[in-house]
Amino acid sequence: MSRARIRVWDLARERLFTDLKGLGTGFADVAFTPDGASLATVDDKELVVWRLTSPGVRVFRRPLAGEVVHSLAWDPGPGRVLRFLVGATVHSYDLSANLPPSWQSSPAASAVLGPDGTVLATVIRSAGGARWVLRSTRTGVVLAESPPLPAAGKDATSDSGAPLPLLAFSPDGRALAISDTTSSHGSARQRLTVWDIPERKVRASTESPRARAEDGLPFALALGRGGRTLLAVASENDDVLEVWDPGSGRLRRTGTVPGFFGTALTVRPDGLLLAGAGDQYVRLPSGPVTDRALSEGRSVTALAFSPDSTRLAAGDSSGRVALWDGSVQRPAGVLTGIPTTVPQGAPEAVTALAFSPDRRTLAVGGAHGTLQLWDVASRQLLADLPTPGEEIRSLAFSRDGGTVYASSPHVPLQSHPIDPEQAVIRICDRTGSTGLSRADWKAYVPDVTYRRICG
Repeated sequence: MSRARIRVWDLARERLFTDLKGLGTGFADVAFTPDGASLATVDDKELVVWRLTSPGVRVFRRPLAGEVVHSLAWDPGPGRVLRFLVGATVHSYDLSANLPPSWQSSPAASAVLGPDGTVLATVIRSAGGARWVLRSTRTGVVLAESPPLPAAGKDATSDSGAPLPLLAFSPDGRALAISDTTSSHGSARQRLTVWDIPERKVRASTESPRARAEDGLPFALALGRGGRTLLAVASENDDVLEVWDPGSGRLRRTGTVPGFFGTALTVRPDGLLLAGAGDQYVRLPSGPVTDRALSEGRSVTALAFSPDSTRLAAGDSSGRVALWDGSVQRPAGVLTGIPTTVPQGAPEAVTALAFSPDRRTLAVGGAHGTLQLWDVASRQLLADLPTPGEEIRSLAFSRDGGTVYASSPHVPLQSHPIDPEQAVIRICDRTGSTGLSRADWKAYVPDVTYRRICG
């Protein structure tokens, strides 16, 4: 440990394990978790918990505001509870959501949640290339998976050289589109498949006529209402949006719409409009491309329509979220967005968005693990939820709106109960029939008038 820096060494292998930089000064204490995988540090400004990967990741921060913290200690049990003293008072933080046991050493290449949170589709790298897996979020049961796709060229994005499969759910969550690449006689070929989730079978599968690598392979994918329309931005070279009709058993190309849509696409739930991160939208199936600055000139990084098709949310590279009416004609306000910044001072980009089933709440995920809930009508921040501290790639609410699901590379499935009634039940289970005392209420719920909630 040195000024503004902590080095962690692996003594068994006699090597530097990780180097934590950009810290404050005046360290008072450090404490490893029992398994040695995480570290808590405290100085004169803040308490920080790190995951000891390479590089290390901040997963929790607590400004001290003049408090003197000492005697850091982790509970020896299976949970992740950190305790420390401020004066003679013991403070306890349950950091299980920040340091989940489900952390995977090998990250998923991509992960997409179904719109109702019931299924999770992931792309996993393997020695043979890459494969996609569809599993239930409730039981973890694998519903479908592909064999490893063979390497398809030198300019690919997977470790083996094969371009990674693209995944996209239909707005109702009943169909999954997969665009994957195979290799034949040294040439990459692109296959488009629509999978029926309830029936657990392929609806349609075909090879794209624009499948050769020299034609430009698809780099963005979207699936329309009921899985009846498949849209693929098929070439970075000539910026072509292909519109497909899966039909009965095969995919048939029905139209081509020129224009640049960026790498993020979203279809309105009624299936009649497509919006892209390139500040454009188009009426489906073959309407003209319309330019629209969705985020006041900032780079759009995430898009989502509300379930009733009346709102569009556009997150950008500065951490803000712009709201539009469902026809993308009138702005409906701006959420000030993610207030935190990375240590270098750059803003945290929005990487995932999802509306609740009643469209009243918007979940916003960031590139460095921020996960927030916003009230759409008042545009007020409702809550910051704990995460493992890495990029949020996908978000979804459960069908009853009582749970938020999030996905990140090393923890593909995270679950956050947000139902107020369930929160009250948990509080009463912990505190007994008396519920929170007035002092605890003032400390934890200062903006709400005190009332008895248990008994």
